[in-house]
Amino acid sequence: MTTTLRETRRIGQQSTWTVTFTDDVGDRVDPVTVRFRWRRKSQSIEDATVFQHGVDSEITREAVGVYSFRSPVYEHAERHYVRVESTLPNTANEQEVTVERSLFVESGS
Repeated sequence: MTTTLRETRRIGQQSTWTVTFTDDVGDRVDPVTVRFRWRRKSQSIEDATVFQHGVDSEITREAVGVYSFRSPVYEHAERHYVRVESTLPNTANEQEVTVERSLFVESGS
């Protein structure tokens, strides 16, 4: 992912992550599957929402081996977690987002 391992947002905002997949020699490749898992800290791992390229519009292929994920709008002031997973190549990466209250947008919690 091209963002830092931690970032801060406010309720009502979204994040976009871009990830590049490469083979062992560094050439960009399209994985067989690309998935992003999304959850709030208060949710269990089993309750994470799974987004898959080719199924969900939140994931777009920008170029060979380059995929972007647009998060849902943040509605709760708490930590959120995102994980990207791929097969062939088999990779995974995670990031944490701290969502703060907004002075203008009400929280869903």
